[in-house]
Amino acid sequence: GHQSATQDGIPRCPISQQEMVDPVKNTNCGHTYSREGIMSLLTQKNGRCPCPMGGCANKEVKADQLEDDTQMGIAINRARRRKQTMQEKLSQEAADVDESDEEM
Repeated sequence: GHQSATQDGIPRCPISQQEMVDPVKNTNCGHTYSREGIMSLLTQKNGRCPCPMGGCANKEVKADQLEDDTQMGIAINRARRRKQTMQEKLSQEAADVDESDEEM
């Protein structure tokens, strides 16, 4: 299964369904989650839970399988910057549109 992303191309945490924050990779199955998401899941389930990625065969995730996913972290930062740039462009365009409307 492929990691899903938000419309902005920011990877989505399979647990919270929100933008991925502070990504950690499961060294056992290779899936990535938000640190907060997987840690709260593990806390609820007494320290072990199946991998939350749909269809994953890893039935026992433990905290010691998790490591920082630096690649994903870089990708997220890049996507966030792109999103900011897009929003700035859009708000500039919106400002331009407002001005031309007044001349009608």
